[in-house]
Parts: sequence; C-alpha cells; structure tokens
Amino acid sequence: MKLYQSFLYSIFLIVAFLFYVDIKNIEHQEVQSDLAIMKSQYMRVDAESKVLKDVIQSLQNKIIELSNIEEIETKVMIRNYIQKNFRRTPSIVAQEIATTIIQVSKEKRVAAPLLIGIIQVESEFNPYALSKAGARGLMQVMPEWIGKLKTPLEDKYDLHDITKGINAGAEVFNIHLKENKGNVNKGLWAYVNKDNTYVLKVYTAVGKYLAFSTTI
Repeated sequence: MKLYQSFLYSIFLIVAFLFYVDIKNIEHQEVQSDLAIMKSQYMRVDAESKVLKDVIQSLQNKIIELSNIEEIETKVMIRNYIQKNFRRTPSIVAQEIATTIIQVSKEKRVAAPLLIGIIQVESEFNPYALSKAGARGLMQVMPEWIGKLKTPLEDKYDLHDITKGINAGAEVFNIHLKENKGNVNKGLWAYVNKDNTYVLKVYTAVGKYLAFSTTI
C-alpha cells in the first residue's frame, strides 16, 4: 500500500511539475509578446518624436511674420484649441493667452506652437498654477528668476499674470536655448531641470496643436 501511495505521489509531483513548466512557458510567451508590443510602440513613439523634433526645430528656425489677418486667425485658432481641450479655462482667459502668445512669439522669437506646448505641459493653461517646488504661472517660472529678466517682476505673484508670466517663461527658455546654440531639444531639456520625459510631453502637445490647426 505504501509503495502504491509512493507511486501515486511521484506521479502527482511529475504532473505538477509539467503543469508548472507549461504555465511558465505560457507566461514566458506572454511576456515576450508584451515586450514585442512595447518595443514596437516605443519605436513608433520614438520615430514620431524625432519627426516632431525636426518640425519644431524648423518652426523655431524659421519664425515668420504674420499679416494682420493671419495674426487674427491664429489667435482664434489658439483660443479655440484651449477651449476645446481645457474646458475649465474661461473664454476671456483663453483669448488673453492666445493674444499674448502671438505677441511674445514675435518679440521673443519663440515659435508660437512651442510656447503652446510648454504652457500646456507646465500648467494646462491655468495662470494660477503652482508647483510643489514653487514654480508659478502658465510657464511655471521659478521665483529665483525675478530680477534676472527684462520682464518687470516685482514679486513672485507677478508670475501669475498672463502677460508677465509668458514673457518671463519665454525669456528663461531663450536663455537655455542660447546656452545650447539654438537646439530646441536641449533648450527644453534644460528648461525643466533636465527631464527627457518632459521634452517628449512638450513634443506631443505641440503635435496635438499642429494637428488641430490643420484640421479646422
């Protein structure tokens, strides 16, 4: 009887082992499949980001002067984009942001779509945004920049002003852009304390705006 029980126990162990191996094979295949999908998605995102990177660099290198009609149309486009995607932003605020973006783009020589991308990632078009680190306003400028910029800032609360906040942010970005010889990718990387994930988010936001502007 003991021999019979021992035999059954051995059979049970073998079956259990084979079942375990089978599960592990399935899990391995699933992991390999997931890794293949992830790799494919990463390659697609990486390819798309490289295309956007080139487009954004080109936009920055070839900032064009808009006619009065083009300027009005672009303001409306930016306002509509903000209101469609960020419904909590009041119409009057969206309008002021759009007007300021066009003005700052012209004066500070930063491409409007790039300003839009930075603002979207930094604050989602909320002038009252405040980070845990203390960055403030639409472009999340740190108060430590006060007194170092041409934009007149009396205190940290001025960074929540739409015009002053975007001007200050554009100035800070331009400082990093100049330090990196006009390379937008490196300028963005430095703007947010060397974060590659952030740079990709800005590219995505710019791409979203450009897609919106070409489908209207």
